[in-house]
Amino acid sequence: MINKITQSTAAEIPSIIEDAQNRLWVGTNMGLYIFNRTGVQLLPAVLPELDSLKKAQIKYLFKDSHNRIWLSTTAGTYLYDTNRVLTKFNYYVANNICESPDGGIWFAISNTGLARYNRQEKMLRSF
Repeated sequence: MINKITQSTAAEIPSIIEDAQNRLWVGTNMGLYIFNRTGVQLLPAVLPELDSLKKAQIKYLFKDSHNRIWLSTTAGTYLYDTNRVLTKFNYYVANNICESPDGGIWFAISNTGLARYNRQEKMLRSF
């Protein structure tokens, strides 16, 4: 299935992760693909909340310790949890995302530097 994505769309795949439901998230320069694993077959998942990302350039995908998915795109960074987008951070394009031992989510942001997500305020703070 991955070969079909790259062959049919000439897509580059900068990021790939597996979520808590064993779905495979494939971030490409041509959009987001999510596959359910059914035996040896990969079937595209339908997630209406993420329809706007079908054509977005995905820069980075990250799954945190709460099984939330962070999606960095050229249109901003999204926090996705249990089949819904919780938050969209406009203007923040993360090149990398990681989680510190204290549960802080850190972002390497293009043209800005570092940022940290504050769960209580639900905001990113730049450093």
